[in-house]
Amino acid sequence: MNGYRLAWVAGTLGILVGCSGKYDVGLEPSSSAGSSGAKPDSSSGSGAGGASDAGAAPSTAGSPTAGGGSSVGGSGTGVGGNGVGSSGVAGSGMPIGVAGASTGTAGAPSTCGVVITPPPPIKLASSEVVWRRLSLFLGGAASNPPLGLQVITDRETVGTLAMTFLYGPKSAPGVDRFVASWWPGTPIAPTWASYFSAKDGTLSQLLTTSAVLNRGSGMLTDEAVLKAPGLRISTRGAFIAQHLLCISVPPAPPGLPPLSAAQPGETRRQRLEAAIAAPACASCHNLMDPLGDSLEHFDTAGSYDNLDNGSPIDSSGDFQGNGFEITFDNANQVGLALAGQCAVAQCVAQQMLADAETSAKLPKPGSTNPAVVAPIAAAFIASGGDLHALVRQIVQSDTFLSP
Repeated sequence: MNGYRLAWVAGTLGILVGCSGKYDVGLEPSSSAGSSGAKPDSSSGSGAGGASDAGAAPSTAGSPTAGGGSSVGGSGTGVGGNGVGSSGVAGSGMPIGVAGASTGTAGAPSTCGVVITPPPPIKLASSEVVWRRLSLFLGGAASNPPLGLQVITDRETVGTLAMTFLYGPKSAPGVDRFVASWWPGTPIAPTWASYFSAKDGTLSQLLTTSAVLNRGSGMLTDEAVLKAPGLRISTRGAFIAQHLLCISVPPAPPGLPPLSAAQPGETRRQRLEAAIAAPACASCHNLMDPLGDSLEHFDTAGSYDNLDNGSPIDSSGDFQGNGFEITFDNANQVGLALAGQCAVAQCVAQQMLADAETSAKLPKPGSTNPAVVAPIAAAFIASGGDLHALVRQIVQSDTFLSP
């Protein structure tokens, strides 16, 4: 951990030690209500529903400034009840005003089919063990606990400690590693990871910002996507489907002939649609091609084109995912809509939890268990896609804290 982050940690620990109260070591106090969805800063960003630039973020080299960037909170973008909700009440761990939320048992609101409640108290790992896990997961390497670490490992304190690894002028090394694994081939993992350090960084910003590429749409127009090898529309869409929705698209059957030569004025999309018209082809291509169609304005170098073979490019379409359907005109609308979907939140949460399990060597992995991932994803959606909330949910989970 660099000196800047260590100094921040030391200052934070001084506050925490003075306010820790008298608890049994290793036991979370039963009265503690984790604010897993609360942002560490109360400054609010502009809502996605009314912002002209939904991806507004960084002012320098595509990296968000501390406290900057717009928020998705309060704007429902999903279809069929999967919309993004507003942030939770600070300190309560309970979401309020969740757009698209349904009613669960006994009238309690639910998000993504989960009623979000403070987790019950459990026996937690020691402060030293939790610190080591945090340093491996977020700091990128094991580090010794700072002098004076006397805090009790209740969930809320662990979440606060996790934020000290994120705050700073640079992205956290552990998040760099996660992003490089989540979005393989990206040449700018630290840029995307810096959104996890921004006070108001959101998934919507990651998927819509044009700060990195002119007229781009965040990670959707990252070089790793635009240069995906193979049939351009299909491989781009397959990349997004795999890494944002955890959809495994089967490989193409062997021996397929190449696309026919383009006729005058015939676009790439039109040639592909003609080639996959058979139902046997469409069943797989429907999982990826609509997402790839949304990127047709961008060539492999990221330049924006209006024409293909002399004809206007059509980047509109609709896509049916796991429990949702979106209609769009361009890649930015795809990013904004996907950021509010439960299926996307579950996929991202699963991959980040798996990264924590591997990097921090957690003894009781849970990333393959839907019952473990679902509450993390639901709280992530309920927070408005707040990336801090996602990290808090990961480190405050039983999986991360169990002895």
